[in-house]
Amino acid sequence: MDVGTATDVGRQRRRNEDRFATYVPPPDDDSELSGVLLVADGMGGERGGAEASQLAVERLLEELRAGGSRGRPEGQDDLAAAVRRLIRDASDEIFRLGEAEATLAGMGSTLVAAVFRQGRALIAHVGDSRCYRVRAGRIERLTADHTWVARQLEAGAISSEEARRHPQRNVLTRTLGDVEAPVVDVRTEELAHEDLFILCTDGLTNALTDSEILHIARRFPRPQDLAEALAATASDRDGSDNVTVVACRCRDAERLAAEGEPDDTEPIVRLLPKEQHPWWGARWLLALAVVLVLVAAVVLPRLYAARIFERGVEAARQGRYLHARQDLVTAMRWGLDKERAEELVDLLLTFPAAARAEEGEPPAATDDADR
Repeated sequence: MDVGTATDVGRQRRRNEDRFATYVPPPDDDSELSGVLLVADGMGGERGGAEASQLAVERLLEELRAGGSRGRPEGQDDLAAAVRRLIRDASDEIFRLGEAEATLAGMGSTLVAAVFRQGRALIAHVGDSRCYRVRAGRIERLTADHTWVARQLEAGAISSEEARRHPQRNVLTRTLGDVEAPVVDVRTEELAHEDLFILCTDGLTNALTDSEILHIARRFPRPQDLAEALAATASDRDGSDNVTVVACRCRDAERLAAEGEPDDTEPIVRLLPKEQHPWWGARWLLALAVVLVLVAAVVLPRLYAARIFERGVEAARQGRYLHARQDLVTAMRWGLDKERAEELVDLLLTFPAAARAEEGEPPAATDDADR
């Protein structure tokens, strides 16, 4: 298991109320667990939200590690029941703490957990923090938001696009810290080689669509790079909320030994939508520069030719035939328009033959072809 984490306070919040915790036992550890990933999003004021999310991840991780080291529980069904119980216990503790301290009244938290054991992943959650799995180039959401908007979407009352922008999209129907312990949704998934799990708070999913998350996941195979890219992109695009991402890639040890480590050394960048990506801004500047150069290549020669033309006219009026003739040739080389060129030719032809002869000019043309 390769785990990466990132969190960002955002652009509008003064304090980060998100919390996360990860645990991957070392090879010589006797734990029954392969790993634990936890993400929580606190609510109830700056202090209350941070306290609630911290308590949730600490209690759950502590109990899971202790149970895993004692070799309990034995079966997946027992593990699911244990995780449910631990989450409900954490919810009760958050509620009691909020009741005991006035400054923490109304505190609560979401929670999404991924517990890995014996080639399976147990996903449990309460609230709208999510877990995704990327497998074979496709992304799948393994959790369903516990929100009012999600209920309306499931009932067909609103569309998915309306749900993304609905003013009540953050109204939760289940949280840790409620008067009654919440119902915990749990599912178990078989692991496959190269499975990628992404746990996140709604700061990410309110800013990016599932397809955009998948696009970034394809660019950054390393979980740490991926977590940083997702958090930075969400914060740059929206920034109205804290963003926390935990990414974990699961690989079969035997296959990994046979195939070798993959080359996934692409550097980290802050990915933005096309209209906001800094490289797109640079491209627009480059395009503007090209347009300006093309305009200059067309306009400046004509302006220069017009200036030379005026100088040639002045030379002709002063009787300086040779200078006027040279200016005509120069102006025509720089793109003097046909009408002005003919005007200057007519002016030169008005010079007396003697004046032209003095400056070495042959007699004037007598027909249009020669002219």
